[in-house]
Amino acid sequence: TDKKRTSINDKGIVIGESGLYQISFSGNMRENDNFEQKEEYVVYINGTEVMKGYEVPSPPTGVLSFQKELKKGDILSIGTTADDKELKSMAGINMLSMRLLKN
Repeated sequence: TDKKRTSINDKGIVIGESGLYQISFSGNMRENDNFEQKEEYVVYINGTEVMKGYEVPSPPTGVLSFQKELKKGDILSIGTTADDKELKSMAGINMLSMRLLKN
């Protein structure tokens, strides 16, 4: 991590420099018996949902990419809409990248 631009705490990625960021992540959910439920990955900024993607039941793979204006101190986190603990534990983020486009 570029400590000037980001750091990590128990809530997510803390933004260290305000600006417009390109945020990309890839994820997957391992298939199991509960896979018929429609679940999605969710992107949060400061605990508020800002984007959903990768609707299941087809195992989601690939990259979700978007641009977002972020302020110093904002916290970015990614989760899933799954309520079921077992289903939630199947979700995995394989890659997350952030690039400052403009400050």
